[in-house]
Amino acid sequence: MYQDILRDSEIYQLIMQEGIEKERLVQLEHQRRTILRIVQTKFPKLARLAIDQTNALTDPEKLEDLIVFMGLSQTEEEAHQYLTGTNRAKN
Repeated sequence: MYQDILRDSEIYQLIMQEGIEKERLVQLEHQRRTILRIVQTKFPKLARLAIDQTNALTDPEKLEDLIVFMGLSQTEEEAHQYLTGTNRAKN
């Protein structure tokens, strides 16, 4: 019963939201690092672009898609298109 009262409190809800947001930021950072590791391994010339582009993304689904696209990219040009959003499959 006391737990229900606590869970319904505004401060508890704020703390929970803060925890959820912190976890989301950790997930985003992990996804960005994954993309950068792929790019550094396959297309090292695009590393700076990958950092800039992924830092601008805040949608976990878009970052997840970019991980797949970077892994599937066959050429530096193709990877560049995915990073800059000029490849149709990304849109």
